Amino acid sequence: MKPGACGDWRGTLVLLSKQGSIQINQQTIATNAFPSELQQIYRSRTERVLWVKADPQLDAQEVLTVIDHANSAVPDLQIGLLTPTAEKEPCLAIPFPRRPLPLPEK
Repeated sequence: MKPGACGDWRGTLVLLSKQGSIQINQQTIATNAFPSELQQIYRSRTERVLWVKADPQLDAQEVLTVIDHANSAVPDLQIGLLTPTAEKEPCLAIPFPRRPLPLPEK
């Protein structure tokens, strides 16, 4: 994945290290600040796509916990896992539903 290769794309990449650190777009973030940092990033964005890349030695539950925090912090967030195969692709995309999803009844 090369920056600028896919046009005007402002994706957000979260890196999870085996030491337990979290980076958002190459900036290390304290674990407890992760949700608020994501809220700040997506506050004014209409396209809410987050890519997660985790160290292969991390336990799946640790990755799922971070994804759960992201999903709880930002409404309508689309989350993709950046796998070694996906990294080789020139452009990444998450398909969105063709028609709006029904809103929950109150």
